[in-house]
Amino acid sequence: MTESLRMKQAAKIFRDRNFLFLGSGTVLSSFGDAAYFILIGWFVIDVTGSQLTLGTVLTLGAVPRLVLMLAGGVVADRMSRKRLLVGSLLTRAGLLVLFALWLALSSHGHLQLWAVYGLAVAFGVVDAFYWPASGSIVPQVVSDEDLPVANSFVQTAQQISVVGGPLIAAGLLWLKNYPLMFLVMAGLFGSGALCQSFLRLRMNGPGNLSVGDTSVHQEKQKGRSPSALHEVMQGLHYVRKERILWLIMLFSMVINLFFFGPINVGLPALVHHLNWSGSLYGELEASVGVGAVVGGLATGWLNGLRGHFHWIAPMATVMGFSLGTVGLIHQPVVDLLLMGLAGLSMSVVDIPILIYIQTITERGLLGRVMSLLTLMSIGLSPVSYALSGVILQQGWLSDAWLIFVGGGVIGVFSLVLLILPEFRRIEDHPRWQEAAVSKDTGSTME
Repeated sequence: MTESLRMKQAAKIFRDRNFLFLGSGTVLSSFGDAAYFILIGWFVIDVTGSQLTLGTVLTLGAVPRLVLMLAGGVVADRMSRKRLLVGSLLTRAGLLVLFALWLALSSHGHLQLWAVYGLAVAFGVVDAFYWPASGSIVPQVVSDEDLPVANSFVQTAQQISVVGGPLIAAGLLWLKNYPLMFLVMAGLFGSGALCQSFLRLRMNGPGNLSVGDTSVHQEKQKGRSPSALHEVMQGLHYVRKERILWLIMLFSMVINLFFFGPINVGLPALVHHLNWSGSLYGELEASVGVGAVVGGLATGWLNGLRGHFHWIAPMATVMGFSLGTVGLIHQPVVDLLLMGLAGLSMSVVDIPILIYIQTITERGLLGRVMSLLTLMSIGLSPVSYALSGVILQQGWLSDAWLIFVGGGVIGVFSLVLLILPEFRRIEDHPRWQEAAVSKDTGSTME
C-alpha cells in the first residue's frame, strides 16, 4: 500500500462518525480499565500490606471471566453487541459509585475485605460479557476493506489509555483520596457508555451467512433455537479445525499466564519493597502504554504487518526479555525504558493477530472465537494471580525474581514459535490471501 493510499484510508476512517463514536467510547472505557487495575492493586497493598490478599482480589475478579467467558461469546453472537457494551459499562460505573460511597462512609482502619472481594467478583462477571462483544464489534462498524486501519486505530486508542489511565491513577494516588479515585473511574465508564450508545451497527447481508449464521438459521427453521452449549461446542470445533487459530490460542495463553501475575502482583510488590512511591508505580505502568502507542501507530502505518508476520515471534521475545530485565535492574529510569520497550513490542504482536483473527473467522462465529481468545488470555489470569500471590507469600521467589522468570518464559516460548511450520506459514491461509487480493483490487480501482 502506497503512502497516499494509507493517508486516504486513514482520512476516510476519521470522517466516519460511527467509527469516531466507537473510538471515543473505547478510549474512555479503556482509561477507566487501566486506572482501575492500578488503583485496586495499590489500594489492597497499601491498606493490607499483603501480597497474598492482592493475589486473592485479582483472582476473584478473574475467576468469573474464566467461567463465563465462553457464554459471553455466545451472547455476543446472539444479541446486539452495542447493547452488551453499553450495559456492561454502565454496570461498571454503578459498581464503582457504590464502592466509593462505601469507602467514604466506612471507618478507616477497619477495612472489611468482603466489599473489595465483592467488587472484584462483580467486575469479573461484567468483563465476561464485555470483552467478547468489544473484540467482535469492529467488523460491524466499518467495512471489510477498512478493517486493518480501523483495528490499528482502536488498538492504539486503547494503548493511549494505557498511558493516560496510569497517569490519572498516579495523580489520584498522590492526592490519597480513595473514594474520589473510584468516582473518577465511574465517570470514565459512564462517559464511554454514552459514546457507545450512539453506534449504528452494520448487519450481515442475506448473501453473507457464515457457518455460525447458517446453523442458527437452520435451527430456527425447525422451530427451535440452538442451545447455548451447542453454540459453545460449535465455536470450539471451529477453532480446533482451524489449526492456526488453535496455535494462536496457545500462544496467547502462555504469554498471558506468565505476564499478568508478575505485572499485577509482582511489580507493585517490588515497588513497595524498594520503598518507591505509588506515583512511580503508576508511571511504570504508563510507560508500557507510551511504548504501546508508538508500536500501535507504527503497526497501523505498516498496514498491520501484512506480509511481515515473521516479525511477530521476535517482537514477542523482546517483550518477554524486556519485562524480565525489570526484575534484575532496579533503576527507575532504566525500568521505565524497559517497560516502554515491552509495551511497544506488545502492540506489534497484538494488533496483527487481532486483525488476522477477525479476517479469517466466519462472521457468525466471531463472538465465540473472540471469547475463546479472551479466555486464553485475560480469562486464565486467576491462575497467574493465584500462583504469583502464593509464590511471594511462601517466599519461593522474591518479587524481583518472579518478574524475571515470567519474562524469561515468555521470551523463550516466543522463540520456539519460529521453528513451527504452521506459524511460519500463517499468512498462507486462504481467507487471508483472499482479503489481500480484494484489498489490492480495491486500491487499484481507486
